Amino acid sequence: MNNIEREKQIQQVQRQIRFVKKVFSSGNLYYIWDALGVDVPKIQSRPILRNYGITQTDVDRIPYEQKANKEKLEKRKRIITLICITIGILIGLVSAYLYAIESAISSSGIGVGEVIGLCLIHGVIGAAGGGFLLAIVTTTHLWKKNPEKSENEKKYDQYRMDLNHYEYWQWKKQKVYWLSLNGEEFEHALAALYRNLGYQAEVTKSGGDKGIDIIVRGAGKPDFIVQCKAHKNKISPSPIRDFYGTMVHGNYSKGVFASLSGFTSGAKEFAVDKNIILIDVNNIIDGEIL
Repeated sequence: MNNIEREKQIQQVQRQIRFVKKVFSSGNLYYIWDALGVDVPKIQSRPILRNYGITQTDVDRIPYEQKANKEKLEKRKRIITLICITIGILIGLVSAYLYAIESAISSSGIGVGEVIGLCLIHGVIGAAGGGFLLAIVTTTHLWKKNPEKSENEKKYDQYRMDLNHYEYWQWKKQKVYWLSLNGEEFEHALAALYRNLGYQAEVTKSGGDKGIDIIVRGAGKPDFIVQCKAHKNKISPSPIRDFYGTMVHGNYSKGVFASLSGFTSGAKEFAVDKNIILIDVNNIIDGEIL
């Protein structure tokens, strides 16, 4: 591997790291699902409370109770951990004191300064070790003592999960969502749609696969490749020709070129007899991605 190739790989990794940081810092659960490749179940209709055996009162009440219980548990953990560390420090100090007495009795040739120094080191190590171990053991034990969720809480959690799944797919039907995506976000979002259709969709490393952004496999059909463009302008014939060259070079019989902005008439004409499927944002919203 030469220096140029190595530099390209480093840049690819850096782009991926920046993308992951951006997605997680956004706090948007749906972006995170796409970035992680989560297989989100497709919920066709909005979940109804009565189908889960809960009421609107439960929906209003349970989140506050769960938050209060979580804060109470975290407070208990902090207090018990502090107690454990304190106990560990006391154990260390007692150990240091006993060590000092033993040293003074058995080694009269050791100076007072040396004895004090050794005692301090012994005490710090004992305190840190004792406190750390006690904190881990006690906190882990406390974690296992988390209260069991009530039946209503379990029903509420299932309702919230299904509601998130439903809203995720509703969100993906909005044109404003797709048009807000940058290149990497577009790749991950489109790959998620293919996975929902039963395919294995792998997003390739940015910029390193000569026009291949997604490799789609499975569902009992030949593999095919996808290139994604989130440009604001319509795609001209030139990128389609390059993509066709990639298909031929990789021995792929089918390719999908996805553009949020659409295609010029020349691009459409070129793709007609090349087994290249051109899809725009309207096709994506309608589920026409094959």
